[in-house]
Amino acid sequence: LDPENAAAMEYLRSRGLDDTELINRYQVGFDKFKNTIIIPHNNNYYTARAITDNKSDRFSYNPAGSKVSLFNVAALESNEVIFVTEGAIDALSLIKVGFQAVAVGGATNYKTLIRTLENVKINPNFIILFDPDKAGRENSINLEKALTNMNIFVVNEVLPSINDKDDT
Repeated sequence: LDPENAAAMEYLRSRGLDDTELINRYQVGFDKFKNTIIIPHNNNYYTARAITDNKSDRFSYNPAGSKVSLFNVAALESNEVIFVTEGAIDALSLIKVGFQAVAVGGATNYKTLIRTLENVKINPNFIILFDPDKAGRENSINLEKALTNMNIFVVNEVLPSINDKDDT
């Protein structure tokens, strides 16, 4: 990320994510033409988070037609408790303060985690931290049930209804 891009850095600072090591480690970038923060999930998939106030175009996931991919899938190899969030920015916030976290790219994509876990040799423990909106609540319950059925320990935390910066 170009530290000279004031708008991008201010957005990251407002989210507590203006840590250069974190930005570099997760290859967070900025598309100045679309005014978006770019967070790669892998070589074929990324989250683009608009830093404008236009709610209709806050997120995009690319490239078109590619399979949804978890953000920070490497965390699944950890022996630590792993937080599961909807968005990459939420996961980065947890990573910054020392936790392991993955993001599913939206509450309805929780099955991506289940499919991925079928190919992982260890069974980590999870704390689900989805958004407190209807989709987040419903799909966190679905994810909890699916993980429990896989004999994986899971805690489903209901976040308080607060003004989420990603909802404004």
